[in-house]
Amino acid sequence: MSDLQTGLTTARLTLRYFQPEDADDLFLLFQEPKTLRLTRYQGVQTRAEFDQVFTTHFLHNPTAVAIRYPLDGAVIGFIEMHTGGVLTYAIRQAFWNRGLVTEAGRAFVDAMFATQPITSVMGEFANENRASGRVLAKMGLHYVGEIGPFPKPDGEDTMVTQYAIQRDEWAARR
Repeated sequence: MSDLQTGLTTARLTLRYFQPEDADDLFLLFQEPKTLRLTRYQGVQTRAEFDQVFTTHFLHNPTAVAIRYPLDGAVIGFIEMHTGGVLTYAIRQAFWNRGLVTEAGRAFVDAMFATQPITSVMGEFANENRASGRVLAKMGLHYVGEIGPFPKPDGEDTMVTQYAIQRDEWAARR
């Protein structure tokens, strides 16, 4: 049984696999357009669309975890890793600027290297979201380069910056 099944505890958070009862808490995050505006989930608008995403992307996924805030027991965000080791993460706006995503991200990266057959972890962010770059750097990832341009829903193009850490770099830092 991995720590993520029972709950991996950091100084202020618990990370664990999603459970069906987490849907309502996570849906609150999906109701915050500013939070998800630059993620793969920006088009999820209705509860039915969310329920489909929750079932297919979050439940029973060994590379997706709920970020739980133990003080009130609520799920306040998520971190997941997609094919190729690419991270997606979001946390409710009320919890921004507290270092919580960095804290959760460090623990998540450690857990993924410890439990998944991956050679690297990568984070990507739209260049207009520089705060995500700072979060990725604080997680221990380093600048790789820019890719793009990619079209946004508003018709404008954006460049994407990539950060990464290789397994051997991660192991050397432990």
